[in-house]
Amino acid sequence: MTPRTLDERPSEMVFPDPNLALWPSVPDLERKITATTRGFEDEPLAMRLGYTKALPFAVYMLIKIQGERDENSVCWIVSRDVIAGAALDGRTAGDGDFWATPYDRKSTMFNFSSPEGRLTVTVSTSQLSRFLLRSLALVPVVDESDAFDVDRLIARFYSNGQSR
Repeated sequence: MTPRTLDERPSEMVFPDPNLALWPSVPDLERKITATTRGFEDEPLAMRLGYTKALPFAVYMLIKIQGERDENSVCWIVSRDVIAGAALDGRTAGDGDFWATPYDRKSTMFNFSSPEGRLTVTVSTSQLSRFLLRSLALVPVVDESDAFDVDRLIARFYSNGQSR
């Protein structure tokens, strides 16, 4: 199955996990792509990638089985560098719960691991690369630390009543 490009306009995000309240409701960059699971049965998934200048090191991936409701989505927030390592540099990157690697000439493979299980998906490397290059145009790697306001993030975290 060839992933297809869907709507690229930012939309209001619906997060199934209240811990994601720190993520802006409207990202600076968003791209919908179709991914395919790898395993016993290949199954199409809807995947939405998002990037915001407020958290320049991270990319979110909102994943759901096509045809399911949005509240059945799973959201992963991963390092932009890990995804770029596979899609732009052609190398395996990441470890532990998430890693990415080139799969073939046209696809990048993502491997997710959690206590609930494992998921391996492939996505179009060209779509992923376009998304990453647009995110790098918003905040180049050399400017990431300047764009990231740790104090503001901590203040938002505590203002949401999540202090310990």
